[in-house]
Amino acid sequence: MGTVKLDTYIRKLSDLIISYEKGEFMKALNKLLVVLCFTVVIAAVLTPGVSASGISINGFGHQGYITTTGNSYLAEESTDGYLRDFVYGLTFTNKMNENTSFIGQLTAEKGGVGIGWGFAEYRINRGLGFRAGKMKLPFGIQSETMDVKYLQPFNYLPQAGYGQELEAYIGAGAFTKFELSSDWSIGLDFYAGEVQFDVEVEEEEEEEEEEEESLGEEGSENLIGGRFTLHLPIPGTSLMFSYLQNEMTGFVADEAIEVKAGIISMEAIGNKFFIRGEAGRIDEYVTTDWGYLEAGYFIHDNIQPVLRYVSQKRTSVPTLLLETMEETGQTDYQNEIGLGANLFLNTEVVVKLEHHFLSGTGLLNSEALEDDPPERTWGLTSVSVAFAF
Repeated sequence: MGTVKLDTYIRKLSDLIISYEKGEFMKALNKLLVVLCFTVVIAAVLTPGVSASGISINGFGHQGYITTTGNSYLAEESTDGYLRDFVYGLTFTNKMNENTSFIGQLTAEKGGVGIGWGFAEYRINRGLGFRAGKMKLPFGIQSETMDVKYLQPFNYLPQAGYGQELEAYIGAGAFTKFELSSDWSIGLDFYAGEVQFDVEVEEEEEEEEEEEESLGEEGSENLIGGRFTLHLPIPGTSLMFSYLQNEMTGFVADEAIEVKAGIISMEAIGNKFFIRGEAGRIDEYVTTDWGYLEAGYFIHDNIQPVLRYVSQKRTSVPTLLLETMEETGQTDYQNEIGLGANLFLNTEVVVKLEHHFLSGTGLLNSEALEDDPPERTWGLTSVSVAFAF
């Protein structure tokens, strides 16, 4: 056992040294944090004589297959079928005492293994607490569980509102909940920080007329936001309003773009049914209005048909972008009707089969618009397996 660990650490250390020599310090640091987190969790649970009573471990996973007609969407070359639609994660919570906890999540997906989030939480009492570290955004209903596909009725979330890169932020936040009466309660979340992530971009050297890959830093600065939740007397029913503003960097001409976004949300969950809807606006380089309504009902103990309608429209578009859209055949809207059926094999595993009827091309990326004029009416079919424990 000790030899295996030593070999593993030697290999990881070599990777770190090579990465550091290439100047990829943040990637090297990320690898180191992953190794340390896994080591802490495994040691706490498996090492004899060490109590793991304060640590709880949960996991989740998703493996899907996507195919589209006419346009590539959600994945490269999805018209030929795409099997690399997966995410696996391990979440651990170390409860130090009644007030203090350390919470972390490791995820493995197409981009590699990394830290989804990791933060410290301190509760002054049952109704007030603070967090600091890397955390999921409390924005809308589903932002904090984006990776846990088991909890979602469809394989993917509405992309107009949940397709952004702002899945997690580095900073601090406060949360509170207080009872208005025996039936009514209010929850409040406030947060501030920033998001930084590395992506590969291409730079064109005019003198040499060659394209070189370089590492460009994109992210979000001066992020601030909050969420208001009203829990209604009807069990499982709530209303939300979320708002954030920040500055996105590295996207357009290396200039910071001010972003403002808001969502109004409602959700009702019963023993056999759920209904959920959200409507929002994102004001950035363009202004986009979007919304969706989805519902599901258990017709049997383990069979759940689901239905969703999504609408997205750009209501304000700069002239330069309008010209590009006309050249590529991109529309200023994209609507969707999704039909699916979820088969729960047990309380931890679900198989999903779904088809989405799409119209418009407003959410297609530039790669999908390069070759041929996009289809205005097209479809997406997905089969997936998701689990959580």
